[in-house]
Amino acid sequence: VVSDLLDRPLSLKHGIRLTLGTDLFIYALARLGARRLQKIDPQVPEPVRWTQKNAELKPLSIEHHMAITRFMTFAAERCAAHPDATLRYADEIIDHSQRPAGQGLANIIRADVKWHINGRSEGTAPDQIFALDVDDERQYFFLEIDEGSETVEPGDRRRRSMRFWRDTSLLRKFLIYSAAFRAGEHKRQFGIPVFRVLTVTTSPERIETMQEAYRNHLISGQNKTTPGLLLFTDWDALAASQDGLVVVNAAGRKVRLI
Repeated sequence: VVSDLLDRPLSLKHGIRLTLGTDLFIYALARLGARRLQKIDPQVPEPVRWTQKNAELKPLSIEHHMAITRFMTFAAERCAAHPDATLRYADEIIDHSQRPAGQGLANIIRADVKWHINGRSEGTAPDQIFALDVDDERQYFFLEIDEGSETVEPGDRRRRSMRFWRDTSLLRKFLIYSAAFRAGEHKRQFGIPVFRVLTVTTSPERIETMQEAYRNHLISGQNKTTPGLLLFTDWDALAASQDGLVVVNAAGRKVRLI
């Protein structure tokens, strides 16, 4: 169903409109509906706080989750078109028993980041974790969906202040992923041997801005990062691709994933 909706407008009742489009509605699950679904599938959570959770939902949050689903649907369709490619979801590939105690939520990766004069333990939560099995080789990915509103590279004054770590930015996430990769935190916390970060964004210009942030802060020094760790694509590039899944890395080199 989601696949049929991706290229159509999407809106919420009561005049709240999402950028994915118009004329469609999102219906929330309430207590009675949850109880009925439990009779079909015991995995449905207990109908606790459903109404409160519905009230807490915001359009931007729903848009973000829809964008994650949009990409995962695209990846599943591309894998389905290739007999030697299989999409693996997080619960199939992650061994959370590897995660040290006291590391917080299961989907957050933490690392000690050296930044300016301070070293800090910081964490970030990927929007999705998945793997691609292609030609008997497994590739692991942390997915980031960028909708064009998040700061890529804060100004120098903010980067040197504690506010850099309190606020969200793509550079902050890239620094944490880079430190986690160098320290092997993905092995300790997720039980996976290697990973790459795939950022899906809104335009080639946004990709260039992220690549510039990589050149400014991650190409050398104590946070030196291989360009292959950070991969990028945008929605138009995905839609225009006729076959497989091709992205670019932080150095601008094309990388074929499928």
